[in-house]
Amino acid sequence: MRILLVYADVNNGSSFYRLQMPHHFIEDTEKDIQVFSCDKPEELDEYPYDFVLFSRSVNLEGRTEEIISKIQKQTKIIIDIDDYWKLNENHLLYSDYKEKGISEQMETGLRMADGVICTTNYLANHIRKINNKCWVISNAVYPEKYEQFKDNRQEHGEKLRLGWLGGVCHVEDIELLYSLAQWVNNKKMPVKFCFSYNENEVYNYYKRVITANYCNDFEPLHTKNVYEYAYDYSKFDVALAPLVYNSFNICKSELKVIEAGFHKKALIASATPPYTDILNKKNSILCRTPNDWINAVYFLLKNPDKIVELGEQLYKDVQRYHVKNTHEKRMKCYAEIAKL
Repeated sequence: MRILLVYADVNNGSSFYRLQMPHHFIEDTEKDIQVFSCDKPEELDEYPYDFVLFSRSVNLEGRTEEIISKIQKQTKIIIDIDDYWKLNENHLLYSDYKEKGISEQMETGLRMADGVICTTNYLANHIRKINNKCWVISNAVYPEKYEQFKDNRQEHGEKLRLGWLGGVCHVEDIELLYSLAQWVNNKKMPVKFCFSYNENEVYNYYKRVITANYCNDFEPLHTKNVYEYAYDYSKFDVALAPLVYNSFNICKSELKVIEAGFHKKALIASATPPYTDILNKKNSILCRTPNDWINAVYFLLKNPDKIVELGEQLYKDVQRYHVKNTHEKRMKCYAEIAKL
């Protein structure tokens, strides 16, 4: 089998998790499969591959149908997608998507593809309304190849370190922690917030929220590329995963849970799908209200042994998200699409 990967951006998290990592595992374990990659497959004259695999979209400049039609004359197209392509109006990128017709272009690609692979059943339910040739393969990590996913925690000091790693599209999620931040400040709790940060105005807003207007102890974890960022899990004791429930977020993957689990972090998370597909009271603390976040942190401050216990249990529970445990399903999926 010959596979051509098309990266939307080689440094993009979606390309990293959905294309690069699983296919590095394929290259390491499947000697009869050849994996190739390129940036602009539309410029090729021939496609001597069993299929061409795109990350998220085929083209966002109005050429989706043209490019797909050209490639499908010689081989098959698979699109791998990890987010719902229709954004909520309060999403940071909503205006950009609307102006450029991005959602419509992505949907065209999904409809025309010979097969679609996505991360969760929630997202698959939307895809199957326009293309029933859809397979669910969860995100998975390859810690033997990428050491940033190995547990390398550091001993914490006098304060409990609460950590969050993420991008600029999480304003509403971070705002879920407002009451927690105010409580830490008002009660002078021994807590330090260790959060992703750079000089971007959104990250500055995150900092203002989580420090209760610059009062709480804060350690900036300067944003890094996809090949390095997960090393920062070693710099805190408890991972936070706030997530507002809405039609877009419910289609996200369980990535925050997977990353925290492989680093043996105690996890405090919103009680919402997709997190609740993995999390339970034995491997995490789930929150439904602002006070739940306060109670969760207070509980761990009073019961530090639970930090290790929860982290160890979550580590066991996320092992099904090791790339070796999703590999067979991926190979079966590829074989089925090749026969269509």
